[in-house]
Amino acid sequence: ESYKRIGIITGADALVVVHREGDILIEVFDVSAAQFYEGALHFGDSSSKQRVEFVRSRAEQAQRRWSTPAPPPPPASSKKVNEPEQPADESRAKRRIKKAWPYLVAGVLIAAGVTYLIIDRRDTNEAEPPLALAVAVGSVSTHAQEAPELSLPSPLSGYETERIGSVTWTFPESERGRVAGLIEGFDERWAEVVSDFGTPIDDDLIIRVARNPREMRAMAPFGHPPPDYATGVAYSSWGVILLTMSAPQTWEPPDLEVVLVHELSHVALYRAVLGNPVPRWFNEGVAIHQSEVRLLPRMESLLRAAAQRSMLRLSELDKRFPDHPHEVNIAYAQSADVVRFLRRSNNDERRFHRLVQSIRDGETFDTALATAYGWTRVGLERQWRDSLRTRYRILPALFAGSTIWVLAAILVVFAYRKRRRYHHMKLQQMAYREELEAQAASQPPPAPLSAPPPATEVATDAGVPSVEHDGESHTLH
Repeated sequence: ESYKRIGIITGADALVVVHREGDILIEVFDVSAAQFYEGALHFGDSSSKQRVEFVRSRAEQAQRRWSTPAPPPPPASSKKVNEPEQPADESRAKRRIKKAWPYLVAGVLIAAGVTYLIIDRRDTNEAEPPLALAVAVGSVSTHAQEAPELSLPSPLSGYETERIGSVTWTFPESERGRVAGLIEGFDERWAEVVSDFGTPIDDDLIIRVARNPREMRAMAPFGHPPPDYATGVAYSSWGVILLTMSAPQTWEPPDLEVVLVHELSHVALYRAVLGNPVPRWFNEGVAIHQSEVRLLPRMESLLRAAAQRSMLRLSELDKRFPDHPHEVNIAYAQSADVVRFLRRSNNDERRFHRLVQSIRDGETFDTALATAYGWTRVGLERQWRDSLRTRYRILPALFAGSTIWVLAAILVVFAYRKRRRYHHMKLQQMAYREELEAQAASQPPPAPLSAPPPATEVATDAGVPSVEHDGESHTLH
């Protein structure tokens, strides 16, 4: 070990070692192999020429060994590793996403299932109809008749009244900022609502905005209080609309713009047909269709009802609009979707205008429906249900019952198996790298760039031979 350290420190490939073991011996030590070359030369029994030849032969052996090219490394295909090659420019984030996507999809499905259960539990336990937040009172669901004289209480203290265009607004002075948005956008919203009916409609209205449900009730027409669950009410025969800035029970601020458009639709339809009767489902369906109130919950209710075969018949809705929370959700969703079906194309829009005009001219709803679309109510329902099965053929089965949980479980198992294969592949890679490192360590180092100059004998004054190596003279002792 000491010879090897000396060789490494001096940068020598071999050392000429002279030592005494009874007689003076000359040996050559290979620094890289950490061992002596075979054979030793006795100093006393050899001549100077023999000594030089002995050292030169050992140097030639070292040169031949260092000059031998190293065997080529094993080909890359000699051992297969099940690792897909990653593109050089692929980011670490993309690789992580590729590995984690089954977990992400499973998480989304589980979240969807939990949301489904929450909504389902909410629908069955809620005390009031969650979708019936904006309603029409004394509107087009009854036969046209002379409306009683309007009797409104005076505005409450802290409220102000302004006449802007053809609309009389009453609102809290402290909430002018919130009401200003409704006032500024009124003309545009009213024009959009009226354009759906295809006939001119008077825009003389009274809109009262209250801070809370209690104050909204206090500003309602005498003898006609709003429902306890409503955030907006339309008294269509009088052209009066009430809104509240905080929802009953929850006291959360509702979307006043959506509620206002819903109530404007009730008033506009009543005036478009001149107060002639239309079914309740048609009245509510038009209002929801125009205001897009809570589109996603309605879609969810409709899909679940289609999957559970619990949809209501239009004839049932004609006789009685349900008040149970679960059934009223389905009723509102069906009503909006039937109206959407009646207006699904440009040609249907013209038919819808003809339907409204026929009712305006005094025809019954059934006669007007046959004139505009060529259907009876039974035929309309049959056509709508057929379109519903075409549109939602897969979705009800996909989101009903335990399907979500089954898919989530399958994805979790798939992700676990994929993760195990990935770990097994990493272990194979590590073993392969260790094998390559062991092979590289067993190979000799590469040959030097140039061969060392041959050793030459230099005579000294004392007649003792010396060896010149790498530009230095070494005396043999």
